[in-house]
Amino acid sequence: MILAESDRVRLQSPRVVFVLGVNEGIFPAVGAAAGLFSTREREELNTFGAELPVIGTESALREQFVLYSALAAPAERLYITYARQNIAGDTALAPSGCLLRVLRPLQVTPRKTESLPAEFWVVNETTAKGRYAAALGKNRQEEALLAALLERLGEGDYPAAMKRVSRNAPAGNIAPEQARRLLGRELKLAPTAIDRFYQCPYQFFCDKMLRLRPRQRVEFSPFESGSAIHYVFQQMVNHYGSEGLYGLSPEEMDAEIRAIIDEAYEKCREILARYKTELTAVAEYLLEHETMDGDTFKTYFTQSGESRQ
Repeated sequence: MILAESDRVRLQSPRVVFVLGVNEGIFPAVGAAAGLFSTREREELNTFGAELPVIGTESALREQFVLYSALAAPAERLYITYARQNIAGDTALAPSGCLLRVLRPLQVTPRKTESLPAEFWVVNETTAKGRYAAALGKNRQEEALLAALLERLGEGDYPAAMKRVSRNAPAGNIAPEQARRLLGRELKLAPTAIDRFYQCPYQFFCDKMLRLRPRQRVEFSPFESGSAIHYVFQQMVNHYGSEGLYGLSPEEMDAEIRAIIDEAYEKCREILARYKTELTAVAEYLLEHETMDGDTFKTYFTQSGESRQ
C-alpha cells in the first residue's frame, strides 16, 4: 500500500487507487498568482508584447493534470471521495467541477457514505463503536447486529453507555429551577448554539450549561511572560544599575536571574498560604454564583483581617 500526495508519487498501474478529497477549490487547488503582478495584470501585459508566464493559469492546469493522472492510474478499480462539509460541519463543500466532467459521460452516480453497509466500515473495535453510534436510533437491525458484535469483542457495556448519553436529558431529569440556575433567567443563543443542541444535546449541556472546557496545559501566556521578564530586568537594573550589568558574566547573569525568580516564587507561596482561608471562601462563592463584584471580594478579606486582630 502506498499513501502519498498525488503530485508526489508516480503510480505504475496499481490494481486499486483511492483518490480522496476531490472538492472544488481543494483538489484540484485553485491556481494562485505569485510575484509582483496579478494574473489579470500579466494577461494584459502579454497583450502588449510582454512574455510573462500566467502563473495562476499554469498552476490550475498542473493541478488538473495531477487529478487526471490519479484517475487514470488504476488497472482494476478506482474509488473517488469528496466531502459534503468541512471538518467543523459549518461550511458546505461541493465536488470538483473537473470530477463532474469525468463522471457525467460515464453515467456514474455517487454513493453517499450513509448508504454503505456496516461491513464496509467495521474492521476493528474502534470502527464498530463508531458505526454503532451512527446507527443508534436510526437503524434497528444494524444497531442490534453491531451490539452483538461488540458483545463478542468484549465491549458489551458500550451500547448501554451510548444509549444513556443519547437521551434528550443528558444529565438526567433536570428540573426547571436547576436549568434556570445553570442558564440564567434570560437565555441568549446564537444560531450555531441552537444547531448544536439539535445535533447533540449532551454537547450543548456540557458547553452551555455546565460550561465545561478541555483541560489545557499550564503555561505562561505572552503577557505573563513579558511581565515576568520586565520584573526580572527591573530588579537587576535597580540592584546593579545599567552600567553594572555589563560587568556580569553569563554565569553570574543566570545565577542572578534564578535568584530573583526563586525569591518571587517563595513570596507568592507565602501570600497564598497566609490568605488560604479567604481564597478558599472566594472560590466556593464563585462556584455557586460564578461572578463576584469588587465590594464582595473586599468584604471577605476585611472580615478575615478583623478576625485576625
